[in-house]
Parts: sequence; structure tokens; C-alpha cells
Amino acid sequence: MRKVNIVQVGGFASTNVGNDFFTKSIHHVLTRANPEYSVVTTQNLPGYYWKENGTNPKNSFNYLERIETDYLVITGPLFDVNFPKIWKETLSTIKRNGTRLLILSAGSQKYDSNERKTVRAFLKTIEPYAIVSRDTPTYEAYKDLAEYSYDGIDFSFFIDDIFKPYKLAIEDYIILNFDTMPEPKFTIGSKYENRFTFLGEERSYKTKTKNKLTKELSKNFPKTFRYHNKVFGRYTIIRPQNYVNPGTRKALFAAPNSFVSELAFDYLNLFANAQGVLSSRVHSCLASLVFGKEVMLFSKTLRGQLFDRIQLSEIRERPVTLNMEYIADEKGKMFEFIKAII
Repeated sequence: MRKVNIVQVGGFASTNVGNDFFTKSIHHVLTRANPEYSVVTTQNLPGYYWKENGTNPKNSFNYLERIETDYLVITGPLFDVNFPKIWKETLSTIKRNGTRLLILSAGSQKYDSNERKTVRAFLKTIEPYAIVSRDTPTYEAYKDLAEYSYDGIDFSFFIDDIFKPYKLAIEDYIILNFDTMPEPKFTIGSKYENRFTFLGEERSYKTKTKNKLTKELSKNFPKTFRYHNKVFGRYTIIRPQNYVNPGTRKALFAAPNSFVSELAFDYLNLFANAQGVLSSRVHSCLASLVFGKEVMLFSKTLRGQLFDRIQLSEIRERPVTLNMEYIADEKGKMFEFIKAII
């Protein structure tokens, strides 16, 4: 009997380690659902990083088109106006070859009518076998365009099935993970207008802060590398940067206790051992929630709608924790769906 092959597209962890959280989790779910199948992961198309005229570089070798596989799995928030430009050639080829296309942990970017119109038109031509969304608005926008559709959760919620934390010899610490925006200035009590309770203490913060340090950094580095907190009560501060590439020593290590790695598990272990996590990164918050941490998201990104899907909309307003029984039930139902369709 011929072995069934599944090729999963992943990569670009060095530009955003959060990509590796759902890439590893999807590989785990596919392998567990079908132990007798061959499941391999390969690099995403170059247009996601080295775009040329809105698509892949003209001199790039299309490795994906040459892979003979029964299923091709593409992942993440790829539903935007560039989706057809980057994927038209490759997905048209795999369709002609009879390969079934699965789009897992699917999300959008702008969630507007122009994006929806563009993506819908393209999906009609490539006819996906399955779409499993990570947020309900994406599911509602495209559920009728695949043979199988599921209003799913982000596959990163499976990451604790893969990674088991190990202890660190370190005093109690919290994570401040702000590499996409200036780090807010936090203080104990209600000094500032934005107030919340974190780890049993009242805190407040302000954003738009200026001091001698940030003015100097502003001259030499992007705004994302500003920081304002030397202390955080009794807790040490650790500052993960979610990317390695592109980056320079001065940019990545501008703030005390900055941490950079090319390995997803290093970040997961930092989140798992922290007392709590405050971050502008969606997947840093998600992974921290999975390991039982108190977490708050400081971002208005529409990609944060994946938290609405798991009944944690308030994560943008105050620190929250994850209902473990609820998420286990959601994971179980989604796993059974994947197992049934492949």
C-alpha cells in the first residue's frame, strides 16, 4: 500500500518566532492524527520576506511546486491582498497535480471588504479541500469555499502537548515583550489612567513616554526598541525579542535582560517559568496562556481576534488566564475534525 504524504509549509521563525509555535503544533496534530502517514515541513515561499513587485522574486527557484504530495498544508494569517500574488502559480500547479490543499490556523490581516473580495475570488479558483480558521470572522468570510470548513482555534494551543517546561535557576520574574511598539511605562498603584491588577497588585501604565534615553534611541533605532522600566516591584524583568532576522546587536539588546534565540522552545520555557506576561505579541500571549500564566495583550491588531474565539476578549483590557477545561475540549473537537478529513 502506497504511503500517504503530507507536506506542511512553515518557516520564517527567525523573523517571528510565533510562526514556529503553530508550525510545530500543526505538524504534531497531523502526525498524531495519522501515524502511518509521512508528514514533512518545508520553508514558506520567499515572497513573504523578499517580496518583488508584490510577489516572489523572479529569480527564485520554486521548490514547493516540485514536491509530489497528496496533501499540501499552508498556514497562518495569509488571507490578504497579496495572497493570490504570492501563491497563484504554486497552488495552480498543485491543483493540476491532484494534490489536496488544506489551509490550517487560517487568519486574515485587515478583515475588510477589499481583502475579502480578493481572497474569495482566488479561493474559488484553487478550491481548497479544507479551511480551519483560527478566528470566527475568517471562518465566516470563507467557510463556503472549501469542501470542509471548521471554526477552529489557533493550532498554537496544542504547543503544550509538544513542549514540557524545565526549571530555571532564577528569581521570580515577569516578561515584558514589546518589540513591536515602545514599552509602556508601568508603576505600582494608580498613578496613570490605564489601571489593571496584575499578580495581585494594582498597576497602572502610560504609553507615549519620552525621556532622555528614548529620545537618544529614537535617533538611532526604530521606536520598537524603546524601554522605560528599570524595575517591576519585586520581580526581575526579562525582555524576549521575537525575531532574530533582521536585527543588529544594538537593536536587539538595547534594553536590560533582552533575550534572543532561533529556537521556539527557549521562548516557551521563558513564558512557562514566568510569573506573568505583558506583551504586544499575539503568540507570546497565547503560548503563555497555555502554560497557565496571567497575561495581557497590549496591541489593537485585528489578529488578536483569535482570543475572541476562546472567550478571552478582555485580554486587551486586563490580565487574564486560560480556562484549561474549555481549551482542552476545543482542542479535542478540532483534532477529531482533522483526523476525520485526512
